Amino acid sequence: MFGALLLLGIAAQSQVNSSAGKRLREQHPRVEWNATSATTVDIDCDGKPDTFVWGIDNEVSREFVIKGKPERHTRREIVLGFERVGAAKTETENIPFRKDTGYYGFCALPETIEVTPLTCEWEEGLLPGCKTNQGCEAVWVRDGDCGEFFVYWDSSTNKVIWVRH
Repeated sequence: MFGALLLLGIAAQSQVNSSAGKRLREQHPRVEWNATSATTVDIDCDGKPDTFVWGIDNEVSREFVIKGKPERHTRREIVLGFERVGAAKTETENIPFRKDTGYYGFCALPETIEVTPLTCEWEEGLLPGCKTNQGCEAVWVRDGDCGEFFVYWDSSTNKVIWVRH
């Protein structure tokens, strides 16, 4: 009996993990989504649970000016993805690795995803477009080394925004 309950629990967990990020996988098939990072958060402050998932895009093409000449390079980048309840399109934001930019990004793969109540206070004042209300949440994504990003809802543009800490 206990074994059957355990198997049912595992099967139910698999279904939850396989449905989390489904629209992200469909709309961004090139990204390798990390299903274990799926996190529930009310990012858009509508009282409904949205889903955050991060992934890796191994083929992001960027143009850089090096010694006065434009050069195109393909790099690996972290992709932060959100599936918002009621929104037809998912939202994604690429964040490069610091070694490729030299000044911002992740140093390693994200290790910690922390959901917190949304606060609009930031180091230099208020976050642009940030408005709090009951139940509104934000996400901290940290790589455990040097990358730390705060992700929140910008109500003036109706978009998810990230800020490097």
